[in-house]
Amino acid sequence: MHTMTKLATALALLGLVSACQQEQAPQEEQNQTVSKDLQLAPPAQGDLTAEVIAEPSLPGLNASRDKVSFVQPLGQVYVPQHPVMTQQSQSDEYWMNVTGAQLNQGLDLPISQAGAMIRVAARADTSSGALMQAEPVAPKDIELTAPKEKQANRQLIRSLADADALTSAGLDDNSAALQMSALAQPGNYLLRVSKVLVPSANYLVNVKEKNSPYQLTAQAPVMLAQGENQMRLGLSLSGSDSFEVLGATLRDSRGQVTSLSLNHQDDGWQLAMPEMEVSSNAGLSEILVDVTAKVGTTAVRRTVKTVFKPYVASARLTDTVLSLWQDDIPQQLSFNLELKSEGRFTLGAVFTGTNGKGEEIAIFSTQVAAWVTPDNPLLVLPLSPNLIKASGLQAPFHLRELELRDQGQMARLSFQQQALSF
Repeated sequence: MHTMTKLATALALLGLVSACQQEQAPQEEQNQTVSKDLQLAPPAQGDLTAEVIAEPSLPGLNASRDKVSFVQPLGQVYVPQHPVMTQQSQSDEYWMNVTGAQLNQGLDLPISQAGAMIRVAARADTSSGALMQAEPVAPKDIELTAPKEKQANRQLIRSLADADALTSAGLDDNSAALQMSALAQPGNYLLRVSKVLVPSANYLVNVKEKNSPYQLTAQAPVMLAQGENQMRLGLSLSGSDSFEVLGATLRDSRGQVTSLSLNHQDDGWQLAMPEMEVSSNAGLSEILVDVTAKVGTTAVRRTVKTVFKPYVASARLTDTVLSLWQDDIPQQLSFNLELKSEGRFTLGAVFTGTNGKGEEIAIFSTQVAAWVTPDNPLLVLPLSPNLIKASGLQAPFHLRELELRDQGQMARLSFQQQALSF
């Protein structure tokens, strides 16, 4: 009798456990994690992509192996943002690289307004293999002659400054300067140094016409991938409908100067770029363009400088993205990279959802930085299920402003304004 009672009790407990398991089974099924393959949208106009990837040859600036990720709540109507891909620079001055012989003989300077500032700076030269530093020019040795007139030199010059005075003003390039007077009229002036200089010595002559109506503007990319043989350049000169390009030069991060070929197109210019050797991932290269124009009877000359960062397109995202879901809420997104060598990369984006009015709302931004290798080319972008649930927003969800950066080069490799919709 006692044995029968124990058996009945065991059967009752077994039935209770079975009933509990049946009640829990739908809940477990509901909480199951599901993976889905998503496809990146094709690049659109204004996006940045890498067609061909290459292996960087320089040590990375950031070699940390630590993985860092974060999610930043947003919660406002989404306004599309685009990274700055181009830059604009303006110039009211020009530069001329000359020799000591040219300065002794006399140099023609087009001046378009009174009060112009003229500087003569001694430069170093290593073309012979040894360092040759030009002798500085003293202000008292600078002569300025007016065009077709017999004006005295001092009537044209308002003030003079030597290298010490300019250094105290922040110009420590071993130069002398003069400011022209308000009596000086536009025209071609003759600049001459009376002291005999070494004929082959290098000098830089800078003419700045502050507040001039003739401003040369250049629009150029902020970055250029190594291997690209063209750079698009926009040029315009205020106060003039036309101008002539005298030349363009490239100065790379090593200080090497190369003349560039520049061709005019309907809506801009194309610079033919040489193969560039970069000495440091932190280095910048610069381009100088010289133009001249005739405005009525006034000759105008301008030099504009624009800098850019050369970089190696070291990685790109593959098209397939693995997403993990739970309760119809995305949990994370895994991206595969195509790359030739290991390095530290950053991936970031903005996650948005849709409200009852059909408006797109930015829920949060997300970012991950990690060391990536060809054997494990994965970056996992974290999402926030709690923020998604709390927002009350529904599908379609969007991944906006997807940006891949190489932290070793501090360079943006790709950007997609509209990367995913799901």
